[in-house]
Amino acid sequence: MKDAGCWAILFGAESGVQKHLNTLRKGSTLQHTRDAVKAAKQVGLSVTTSFMFGIPGETYADAIQFFNQYAAESKPQSAKGAFCALRRGLDASDTNAFPENVFGTAEKSNTQRYIDIASSFSEYGANQGDPEKAIGGGMINRKRMDYNDVGWKILTTNYQRHLTQIDPEETRGNCGCRFRIAARDAVAG
Repeated sequence: MKDAGCWAILFGAESGVQKHLNTLRKGSTLQHTRDAVKAAKQVGLSVTTSFMFGIPGETYADAIQFFNQYAAESKPQSAKGAFCALRRGLDASDTNAFPENVFGTAEKSNTQRYIDIASSFSEYGANQGDPEKAIGGGMINRKRMDYNDVGWKILTTNYQRHLTQIDPEETRGNCGCRFRIAARDAVAG
């Protein structure tokens, strides 16, 4: 891959607990992930890993322990940290959550609606920095030049499949969860 021009890879590790990988029918082991990360780093690839929280059978204590153990890590092979996204999905198509009389007409092309929704969550770090890309769909939004925290017809509970969603409205006040906690120019967090 490196010889073909690949410079980065994201591994969907999903969990640092084998029984949770088994629940997800991941078909891999923790050692597989460790070996893959090590091999990618050895050939000079930039490595990122992603993890999920709320896997069936996982307790809040499991997730919090994992997060506390690995929070703020940028080198997966020596991980001591990660970032966690416990936040509400901001869906501009949802007229119940975001009434048209407050946020404007619910049309995918109405960028001002996206901006107004993000603005209403700005105290928690929400931003709509490149709204023109947000209305273009998933592949166009990936080419954005800034964060877009509002989308159109997004998954209603952030993670949707195979997970139990922690209520972001309930947890935000108790754990200080925000849209991002890192510097504005950070890749994630």
